[in-house]
Amino acid sequence: MTKRLCIATVIQMLLIAIAVTPSFGQSGRGGRGMMGDSANAADMQLFHQLFEHRMEIDRQVLKRQDGIETVTESKNPEVTRLLQAHAEVIGACLANGMPEMMKNHAVPPR
Repeated sequence: MTKRLCIATVIQMLLIAIAVTPSFGQSGRGGRGMMGDSANAADMQLFHQLFEHRMEIDRQVLKRQDGIETVTESKNPEVTRLLQAHAEVIGACLANGMPEMMKNHAVPPR
């Protein structure tokens, strides 16, 4: 599986999970992260913000001989900033595996 396909798959799975479970990451224990602690709270905030702006996100998936290419963009500069932050987190998770996923990745300042 190519790196782009991995990133596209992870993004799609996260967006589906958020869409199916509106309270995703908000256990009855003070709205802590999906792992039951605050380690993932910032990541969840980023995912929620992306989901809130889902109608402003354009996505193209192009078939290539060596796999697929995805282009995800927005005309809204704030949404573009969120997409870029999310791509950095996913890239780090792909490069560093599970230890990276356990880190708290803060939403970038405006």
